[in-house]
Amino acid sequence: MAKMNESKRVVYILVGLLFLLMLICNMLTPYIADDFNYLHSFATGERIKSVGDIIPSMIAHAHRMNGRLIAHAFVQFFSLFPTWVFDVVNAGMFVLQILLMYLICRDNKKNGVIKLFDGLD
Repeated sequence: MAKMNESKRVVYILVGLLFLLMLICNMLTPYIADDFNYLHSFATGERIKSVGDIIPSMIAHAHRMNGRLIAHAFVQFFSLFPTWVFDVVNAGMFVLQILLMYLICRDNKKNGVIKLFDGLD
């Protein structure tokens, strides 16, 4: 088995620690305010019990509230599972975004960070 170089080991440890930090923050954040609204269908007011309940709920949501249907459909989808499932996925997505930015910066070591802000001017 090839030895892992020290810089890769540091990156893996930092990524793992960041994931754990975000997971802990997610687990310590309870449902508040509108989180409870998304547990119920906007069409019928009943608790979301299946994926099939989400589509009519989002149609009603579009007519009553706003057009953020994809994000809110994901919220209702994750309400079908225990909260720890969302906590793990949310922490993973946060870390994935950080890793993607790291890979973009690492691609061109001389101007890596400039790539992130290249389209802002």
